[in-house]
Amino acid sequence: MLPVLEHPEEHISTIIWIVVITVLFLLVIGAALTVVRYVAETAVIRMVDQHEANGEKVGFKAGWRLGWSRRAFHIWVIDLIIGLPVFIFIMLAAASLVLLILSINAGVRTAVAVSIAALGCVFLFIFLLSLVLLFLTLLRNVWVRVAGLEGAGIRAAFRQGWSLFKRNWKSFGLVWLVILGIRIGFSLVSLVLFFLLIPLYFLLAIPAAILSLFLGLILFSILSIFVPSLLAGIVAAVLVTPFFLIITLSPLIFLTGMFLVYESIVWTLTYREVQAAEELLSPAIQGEIGNVEA
Repeated sequence: MLPVLEHPEEHISTIIWIVVITVLFLLVIGAALTVVRYVAETAVIRMVDQHEANGEKVGFKAGWRLGWSRRAFHIWVIDLIIGLPVFIFIMLAAASLVLLILSINAGVRTAVAVSIAALGCVFLFIFLLSLVLLFLTLLRNVWVRVAGLEGAGIRAAFRQGWSLFKRNWKSFGLVWLVILGIRIGFSLVSLVLFFLLIPLYFLLAIPAAILSLFLGLILFSILSIFVPSLLAGIVAAVLVTPFFLIITLSPLIFLTGMFLVYESIVWTLTYREVQAAEELLSPAIQGEIGNVEA
């Protein structure tokens, strides 16, 4: 048996190294994926707007330049702020769990009463959080387009987006309901495709295994410098598993990505149409129309 597994207290530094290396690797991968995600989203928004404005179609390189801007950072911050209710919910749920644990030694009746109260609070938090997230999801589609298309700052995006939503909440709400129905239908189709594509998954698993093995050997070589070979192999296997799954399930991931692009395009076009309708009905334009008719 490996000594570090038999007496972990004697190998604290080794365990710390494993944790540090794993966390740093995950942070680097997570940061890279976050950058790609928000640059891509900003690029899609601006490319659709540019195509609708002048009919221009741009390639990947030009589209990436459109997305690589401060606007992508602003959209990331907007999502970070929207995520605050989730953080608050987790804290409240954790507090309820701690209260439940502490009540165990307080007697059977007290424990039962506190358990019921804690579970009730958790379900109430889940219900309220679901409503808040649904509403914020709708608003997010407006806020990110104010930031992505108008180049507005974070505060301005929230302020202008909320103002635009209040004046046109029926239009945005209707589009949201339509997309929700399409999303439900796509989820059902994806479930069916998941099973239909199983033969393709097996075919893709071969190159995925080869590439994962190659990456795993590189990670193993690096990790084995700092930790015992068995632990280095375990950590390397854990780190390359997501890479293997991404390649194997790439057909379904691709279809999901195409649906998300379609959804983004619909919201961008909706935003443009709402803005165009407001400009058409603005007092200045109405005055010009009146003068022409006179």
